[in-house]
Amino acid sequence: MIDVLRASTTICHALDSGAVGIVPCRTIDAARHEALERKGQDVLLGGERKGVRIDGFDLGNSPADYTPESIHGKTIIFTTTNGTIAIDRAKHAADIVIGAFNNVTAVADDLANSKKVALLCAGTEGKISGEDVAAAGAITAHLLRKSEKTSQRTARLQNSVQLNDEARIARAWYGKVTSILSILRESRGGQRLRQLGYDQDIEIAAQMDSLDIVPRLDHATQFITLCSRPE
Repeated sequence: MIDVLRASTTICHALDSGAVGIVPCRTIDAARHEALERKGQDVLLGGERKGVRIDGFDLGNSPADYTPESIHGKTIIFTTTNGTIAIDRAKHAADIVIGAFNNVTAVADDLANSKKVALLCAGTEGKISGEDVAAAGAITAHLLRKSEKTSQRTARLQNSVQLNDEARIARAWYGKVTSILSILRESRGGQRLRQLGYDQDIEIAAQMDSLDIVPRLDHATQFITLCSRPE
C-alpha cells in the first residue's frame, strides 16, 4: 500500500522511531474503540481528516511529530483519510507491506521473490494522486533492475518481471520525474498540505531511500510492525 502524503511516510517514520506497532483503523470511531479496548496499555491515538489532526487525538499524520521522544515503545492507533482505508481494502491480500519514497529499495528488495505483486495506490479521496503513482513506478523500476541482474547471472528468463499496463504507466510516469519534491508539492494533496503549513512533511516524504525498513501488517494481530530485510 502506497500513500506518500502521508500515511505510508508517517508509518515508516513511526516504526523507525521505535513505535511497538501501528494499528490501522478505517474510521475515527473504530480508532477510539480500539484505544478503549487497550486502556491501561501504552498507546497513542494518531491520525487526521482533511489533513488536520483529529480532535482529541494525541498526534496527527505528520511524520515530523513521530519522534523517538514522543512515541518510542508505544503502540499507535492510527486512522487517516486515505491510507488506512486502502489498507482495509487490501485486507484479503496474503501479505501487506507499506511503501513510500522513503523506503523504495527496501520494499522492492522484500518483494523481489514474490510471485505476484499488486501496488495499491491510496490516492486522494478516491482520485488518482501523482505522487503515489510515481512511488509505485519507482518500486517497479527497482524490481525490474533487480530482475535483470538476476537474469543475467542465471541466464534464466523465468526470473524476469512481467508488468501489466498499470505498472507500465506508473514506471513511465516515474521515468519522467525530474524532482520528487516538485511532484509532491504540485499534487492535490501537496497543495493542501502547504496551505495547512505542512511543507516540512512534503520535504520528508520526498527523501528517496532515507529509511532501510519494511513495515508489514500481521493479519493475526492487525499490527503493522517492522519485518526483517532479506539477506
